[in-house]
Amino acid sequence: MTAQVQGLQRFDWGLNTTLSLALAGLHRGDRVGVGVFDRQIHTWIPPERGQHHLNRLIDKLTPIQPELLESDYLGAVTHVVKQQSRRALVVIITDLVDITASSELLAALTRLAPRYLPFCVTLADPQVDKLAHTLTENVTQSYIRAVALDLLAQRQLAFAQLKQKGVLVLDAPANQISEQLVDRYLQLKARNQL
Repeated sequence: MTAQVQGLQRFDWGLNTTLSLALAGLHRGDRVGVGVFDRQIHTWIPPERGQHHLNRLIDKLTPIQPELLESDYLGAVTHVVKQQSRRALVVIITDLVDITASSELLAALTRLAPRYLPFCVTLADPQVDKLAHTLTENVTQSYIRAVALDLLAQRQLAFAQLKQKGVLVLDAPANQISEQLVDRYLQLKARNQL
């Protein structure tokens, strides 16, 4: 989550998305909790309701700075399961590269279903999409395009595997992720899936 996408770190886009979703949930009377982790849980804010809770989320989350460390998804999911006994929407905002690199994420999210409603949210990098769909003029550009196409194909395979295991998936450009996630949340509420 330290990589830059459209001028901001993935973590900053994820934080903005988290707060947007929290605001939508709190406005609808839902309890909202947030955890931030890498190899360990750094911040755990238990689920609560109300406007005062949004202020607490902002105060606790905005000072956090990401580090370049591998995430312990199984540890984070285990923590959530211990803390949250009732059915809940569990949203993990992260990056998904391919099935191999993200195997622990896949295992952790599928562990949540069907008791919880797991939701994997990833920030697509429009630059990778652009590279994959740009006609090339030389060998170097062809290699770059091939890598971008392979990366997109691997992400799609990982998403398909998640969906097959009952995990909701949203992959959208960083500048559209907040709006699309809130829309999906509202759809889930309207269908009584929560």
